[in-house]
Amino acid sequence: MDSDKSNDVSINHHPLQLICPSCNENNELEYGHHIKCNSCENAFAGFTYKKFKKPILGVKLALCLGLYGGYKIDQQVFEPQRYSTSAIYEIVNSCSNPSRSMSRYEKQELAQNCICALDKTMLSITEPELSKNQNKFITLFKQNLQRCN
Repeated sequence: MDSDKSNDVSINHHPLQLICPSCNENNELEYGHHIKCNSCENAFAGFTYKKFKKPILGVKLALCLGLYGGYKIDQQVFEPQRYSTSAIYEIVNSCSNPSRSMSRYEKQELAQNCICALDKTMLSITEPELSKNQNKFITLFKQNLQRCN
């Protein structure tokens, strides 16, 4: 009998503690020693159990930072660097409007060749380089124009 009382005393020292997910109140179950793991048969008494709250704010912040970083990487690495609209217009306009008169079809074909040459040139020379080294741009543009014909 004495051994039964000593078991009861040790059980009371380690009740099963549950925290209510609705009101966060701590609840003690004195008979938690009956609840055991199916695998190892150890009792769950003496530990506190509560609902795990997912860190929603942290996940949202990490997701937003990842999206923004991905957008910036895509912009810098994967998208071709374009010239400003005014620079493109000026280059194509001066290239496709020679001083001699041309038919409408010839002008369209020349404009397409100028756009082709500009696309190829933009892969090698960025807009800041265009301002600094116009001779290099003109040379490369003429070479690309001949290739696009």
